[in-house]
This record gives sequence, C-alpha cells and structure tokens, in this order.
Amino acid sequence: MARPLLKIPPDPRPDPTSHEILEPADAHERMQSEEGWHCLDVRTPEEFAAGHLPGAWNVPFGFKGPDGLVPNPEFTATVDRLFGKEAQMVVY
Repeated sequence: MARPLLKIPPDPRPDPTSHEILEPADAHERMQSEEGWHCLDVRTPEEFAAGHLPGAWNVPFGFKGPDGLVPNPEFTATVDRLFGKEAQMVVY
C-alpha cells in the first residue's frame, strides 16, 4: 500500500503548517500537470537502488551507520544546489 507523500514549499524558516500531505495519486497528478515540480527520494542510496519512482532524485536524509541512521550533513545544501530555494517538490 502506498503511503501519502509530503509536499513542502520553499522557505528558509518553514512554518510547521506550511506543508501539504498528498495521497500518492494526487502527488502524481500534480507532478504531471504542473511545471516545476521535482520528486525527491530521501531514502538511503541502497533503498533508492532497490527501486524508486521514475524521474526521482535521490538525496538521502541519512545514511546507514553501525548504530542506525546517521543524518546527512549535506542534505540541505545538496537540495538547494540541485533545485534552488524556490522549487516545488514531492518528498518521499
């Protein structure tokens, strides 16, 4: 069963209420019908390699370490470099 996807608008100091939770079908429709949308897969590289949505970009939020998931210190900088601060994206 597919999980809902989260859409977060660009904001250097995001308001906790400034995102929108989308059902997978709604996210797909929006990405197909509106320009400027990106699909960001924040899972580990191993999970991404095992399967991902077509056209998705992989920027891991964390990496597998010996004691569990270790945060990716370059996550925000990488997302900003790839998409810019004004990009609209579906994050999963």
